[in-house]
Amino acid sequence: MVLKAKKPGGHRSRTTGEAIAEATKEPEKSIIVNVPESLHRKFKAKAGERGDKMKDVLIAAVKEYIKE
Repeated sequence: MVLKAKKPGGHRSRTTGEAIAEATKEPEKSIIVNVPESLHRKFKAKAGERGDKMKDVLIAAVKEYIKE
């Protein structure tokens, strides 16, 4: 029986591109916003239907708002 050592933490190896992207990534800040439950539920459902992350939709909306 041959045992193989697992990588610590069970993480997958990053590609060079992923490592570069992580190293050059702009620091992030949190924005905490309280919204009505019904709005959150609809937003989450719509993002899920489209295969979007809620975070990505919000970032796109903020960029459009400030015309970046």
